[in-house]
Amino acid sequence: MAVEGFYLPDPPQSLIDGFGGCIDDYRPTVQIPSCILPSFQFFQRVSTQWRAGPGGIFGLDYVAVDTLARIYKVDLSASMMDDIAIMESSAIEIINGE
Repeated sequence: MAVEGFYLPDPPQSLIDGFGGCIDDYRPTVQIPSCILPSFQFFQRVSTQWRAGPGGIFGLDYVAVDTLARIYKVDLSASMMDDIAIMESSAIEIINGE
């Protein structure tokens, strides 16, 4: 999934020192399919709008998502919201270490 490459933590420096190379050699290559590029770009824009509790983040603040869509004149279609929900779910798993 495209989102995973943006939320995975960097490897420890000891791994890089042991095997050589630089940190970019250990980061995944992320390719965004053109069919979801608008959804992905908007997800990046709203990815500061997390709702969180004692157990970590649990979802995006959809009121803020809708507000940002109106501000930036993004057509927040059902298809785009489906894409965002999939990216959101993946990001939550990685961020919360699930």
